[in-house]
Amino acid sequence: MGVGVGLFVLVFWPAMTTYIVTSGERYSLTSAEQIPKKDYAIVFGAALRERGTEPSNYLRWRIETGVQLYKQGAVSKLLMTGDGSFPDHDEPAIMKREAIELGVPSKHIEVDKFGFDTFDSCYRARNGRDISSAIAVTQSYHLPRAVFSCQQVGIDTIGVAAVARHGRSASAYDLLRESASTYKLYVQLAVRSVRN
Repeated sequence: MGVGVGLFVLVFWPAMTTYIVTSGERYSLTSAEQIPKKDYAIVFGAALRERGTEPSNYLRWRIETGVQLYKQGAVSKLLMTGDGSFPDHDEPAIMKREAIELGVPSKHIEVDKFGFDTFDSCYRARNGRDISSAIAVTQSYHLPRAVFSCQQVGIDTIGVAAVARHGRSASAYDLLRESASTYKLYVQLAVRSVRN
């Protein structure tokens, strides 16, 4: 039993740490009046469907949540960040198109087509665009890592969970993948610390 507990802690420790550290900085749209105002909503990319022409449900819900924050006045701009490295798979372009269709003016939407992972998206937002305050928008299982990543690069960040309109907001696979991705984040932070 001791080995099992030790293995569990080893596997989930980074994810548990980011969850605890960011516990007071994650919000939902149901508590809209409590959400502090920030300059940007950083909306993180996710899978596309229909051969790269439509957002997946997860991505659509992220876009809708970012748009809602904009309409509520919680942010003044949206940054759509994700993988846009191929013409037939351009997450930020699809995200911007959807946000415009939902009523956000094009001039208030920026895109980063080289946000290949969460930390990279945050790093580029801070160092490439000089973003200093933001609301991270993604699913609740991903939110602690997204908030923590952006905070680590110097962005004053809170998070708002994307609202799922049906089904589950996370699967067991999502949670396991998130744990592995959080390990990767800690490696990225360690490498960055050594280089600096």
